[in-house]
Amino acid sequence: MEDVREIDLPLAKLSELTRYRMKAVAGFMKVSNEKARKIIKYLQQIYAKPPIAHASKPPQELQHDRIIDIIYALGELIGYKPEKKWRHEGYRFDVVWFKPPRVGPKYVFEVHLRGSLEAALLRLKHAHDIPVSTEDKLTV
Repeated sequence: MEDVREIDLPLAKLSELTRYRMKAVAGFMKVSNEKARKIIKYLQQIYAKPPIAHASKPPQELQHDRIIDIIYALGELIGYKPEKKWRHEGYRFDVVWFKPPRVGPKYVFEVHLRGSLEAALLRLKHAHDIPVSTEDKLTV
């Protein structure tokens, strides 16, 4: 076996990509070539650089979108339910991570590369004030 690598992929995403119905994976697991290609394609989409087709956007906007994609993918990989451009009471947040059964986001992310830092901080303050159904506080 050549080029064997360990990956960290949530079981739910593995099941979605491979159609396996497993309750757990313990250690090394070999998958068929077809299913491996699906997993590799998914991982490449997460970690690939933006396609050249987006070249019409300014470089700073591409960088902003790339950072958002990475934060979103990271949340998904570690088991959160991420959402991009989430809106709440007239505010829009770049990325939020949900952890059901909790109501409201667990983590809120604002990627700030230009513009008003004060406005970005005010959005995060608003996110921090969103009521939650559990005792833990929102992390911004």
